[in-house]
Amino acid sequence: MHTEKFWQTSFVFFDDPDNLECINILIEVLRMQNAENAYQDLETMKAVACYDLGEFARFYRHGRQYLETKGAKE
Repeated sequence: MHTEKFWQTSFVFFDDPDNLECINILIEVLRMQNAENAYQDLETMKAVACYDLGEFARFYRHGRQYLETKGAKE
């Protein structure tokens, strides 16, 4: 999980499309299905992904729109 300070200073790098790949990975984490033996780990990963995606949407000027186009909110 990245800190608020990270997002405050790093949001400018998301104007480069290559850097959006890490956001796409976080979106994929949210879509992962729980396996019986990995439930707790996956839930933790999803919680971290939600936090980071929320900060991305909050600080990057096109973040909310980008997440909406990717269907991340569902």
